[in-house]
Amino acid sequence: MDVDAIAAALDALIASCTTHEIAVLRRWTQDVQRNPSDHDMKEYAVRVMDAMRNAERHMIAAYQAAAPEAMR
Repeated sequence: MDVDAIAAALDALIASCTTHEIAVLRRWTQDVQRNPSDHDMKEYAVRVMDAMRNAERHMIAAYQAAAPEAMR
């Protein structure tokens, strides 16, 4: 297993995934902080969970690409 390749894949994941997803979550966080309602908090929680699932899928794909023998 190439640790440097895995680290590079994770760096690429962070660079590519966080730009959009973090911007969306930051905007939602600011909206919720300005006007916290139960509906906003529920919607925010759903958005966070979706972003985490997406990041997890990207991380698995990056790990598989960096170390395919480790996934067997």
